[in-house]
Amino acid sequence: MIRDAADVKRRVMTQPLVVRNHKPLHGFATALFLAGALASSGVTAAIGEQFCTHGGQDPQKGDSVACYSDAGCRFAASLGAEPVRNFSPGSAPFALARGKITGIITSSSGLITQIKKVGGSCRRI
Repeated sequence: MIRDAADVKRRVMTQPLVVRNHKPLHGFATALFLAGALASSGVTAAIGEQFCTHGGQDPQKGDSVACYSDAGCRFAASLGAEPVRNFSPGSAPFALARGKITGIITSSSGLITQIKKVGGSCRRI
């Protein structure tokens, strides 16, 4: 098919002058949406709570995570773990070190100190 100048001109004039690629922002927008959805659904821990693990292992579906507040237990459940409410604070660091539980969500500075003494690490959530 042979196109004349008028056909090409018409086609050029109907095309948008600037073509925007929205894909780079797509990932950011999705992450922002998910963060907002989690925050609005109440899946956040209480202020000052920390998530402690041993050996850097994150809980897998069905693993046990000790928690001491409603918000902490909801957060554990959102990770796919089984929240264990009010696990004995005296034995929790040792259970974590032995692998009986995968994580501990707490705001107790004494418990966090004990967890670190047995080789665990904590991060704010």
